[in-house]
Amino acid sequence: MNVYNPINEININEIDLVRTVGILADNAIEASSESDEKIFNCFILSNNSGIEIIMENSFLGKLPSFKDINQYGYSSKGSNRGMGLSNVKEIEKHNHNMELINYSENGLFKSSIIIKEG
Repeated sequence: MNVYNPINEININEIDLVRTVGILADNAIEASSESDEKIFNCFILSNNSGIEIIMENSFLGKLPSFKDINQYGYSSKGSNRGMGLSNVKEIEKHNHNMELINYSENGLFKSSIIIKEG
């Protein structure tokens, strides 16, 4: 993990932040452990407009559609799973200064949490 600037304050409820980071880290670690490359990185960037937390990971096979992965109950792992990203989307709805962006770049799945200053 890399933190490039000191972070003195985060403009989001701490429990929501911990839940969000925990869900995304758990998903990323699990996906990367199943891939051949086993890559997991986390970056925390801070500037005058807010904070960005980026998690990137390798994955096995082909990524599902980004629309599907945010649906409650969607999982490539079987039944009784798939609540994590939909929970993050609910947290995002209640925190108007937070935005989650999922994308793929350079063969890695990336999740970016942007928390804007108040």
